[in-house]
Amino acid sequence: MLTAVARALEIRSRHGIEGVASEDEVDRAVAGAGFDLREDRPYEDRLYGRFFRGTVCVKRGLWPELRRVVKAHELGHGVLGHDTGYYLQPALGGEVPRGAAEIQAQIFAWTLLVGEPAPSADGLTAQMHAAHEAGVSLPFLCTAVSILAQLHDPVRGRPLRALC
Repeated sequence: MLTAVARALEIRSRHGIEGVASEDEVDRAVAGAGFDLREDRPYEDRLYGRFFRGTVCVKRGLWPELRRVVKAHELGHGVLGHDTGYYLQPALGGEVPRGAAEIQAQIFAWTLLVGEPAPSADGLTAQMHAAHEAGVSLPFLCTAVSILAQLHDPVRGRPLRALC
């Protein structure tokens, strides 16, 4: 998971992203990574986006809060070198994603949109509230916090970043 956080932080730094990333900043990050962006895909059901052959593809008609998350998530697949293909987005609806690639893309998206994950549950909660106030999709934020919290070992008191 360290790679997902590090790559997202590198992109935030390269593009001067401070605070919660706007959709325009995510669009610039996609272009800066050398990927094309297509926001008009006629996907059905719960397929909201995919990364395929150097292109971040987004389902047409998504509301802005979700579209921003889908772009960040699919960018994560691209910069993390995941195999191209279809990626269902159950995590955007509040379910925990299955598979390492999906979890890594969620952590990448969190870091790109919100910043480095806070090392405590209280810190993550504060980040989540700030991101929600800035218009980031609440189901995505709750799912990402669930994933990040599972990486934290409260018994031993290890911070999240030591486990990512």
